[in-house]
Amino acid sequence: IVVGRVVGEITRAPIGDNGFGFDPVMFLPAFGQTFAQLPTEVKNANSHRGQAARQMLALMRERWS
Repeated sequence: IVVGRVVGEITRAPIGDNGFGFDPVMFLPAFGQTFAQLPTEVKNANSHRGQAARQMLALMRERWS
């Protein structure tokens, strides 16, 4: 099992157009923007899904290589 987590804050109103779900309201202090304001490649590299996917690949390589 792997887990991806992102530390952020919830905005009072949606900000940004790039994304869906919680992306417009999830503010990332490290970037000073919401997920919906970030370029797709930055968003994917720093999202909880991106973190979990990288961890899963590493785990699979470790166990099955």
